[in-house]
Amino acid sequence: MNASDTAQSFGEQFFTDLGHWVAARTTDSDELTPTLQLNLAIVATTTAYQTWPADESFDEFLQRLERCLRQAGPGTPAD
Repeated sequence: MNASDTAQSFGEQFFTDLGHWVAARTTDSDELTPTLQLNLAIVATTTAYQTWPADESFDEFLQRLERCLRQAGPGTPAD
């Protein structure tokens, strides 16, 4: 397995885990709310990553991600 395959596998696992994380925090019986929250969390994660300066620590990335999740809107899991 090369580095690209490893990164792709990690990304797939991350988004699977993120989906489970969102589902565990929603109580709606419909698909709309958890799907919307998952998509907002994915976009927030992508935005945090794309704007993460190379000289910032991973802890600063996590703070950036939390900020993105909070700005994504009410009801978005941020804890």
